[in-house]
Amino acid sequence: MPRGTDLGGWNTGFVAQLAAPGTQKVTLVRGGRTEQVLIDGGGGSWGALRQDEADRRLVRRGGPEPLRDVIEEHVTRWRVDGAPPPERFTITVSPKGRHTT
Repeated sequence: MPRGTDLGGWNTGFVAQLAAPGTQKVTLVRGGRTEQVLIDGGGGSWGALRQDEADRRLVRRGGPEPLRDVIEEHVTRWRVDGAPPPERFTITVSPKGRHTT
């Protein structure tokens, strides 16, 4: 998946949320252009994606973790695996943590 890929769509959002469970996505419209902002309130990281006037995708980020990179890595792996629907996922939560297959 190219850097700065749009994370829209319910299934893609589901996979993104699994990659970074404490992250919230906010969509802003500024100057007639849509900007997707990802915020990890607990960790202090953020990432933003917008298109400029030349239709290029621009990514900005800050904080201790490369939030968009982590999410894009998971979304890429999901797409390479055929983008299975959420019904194909198994999420197990135990005292040892969360595991997703």
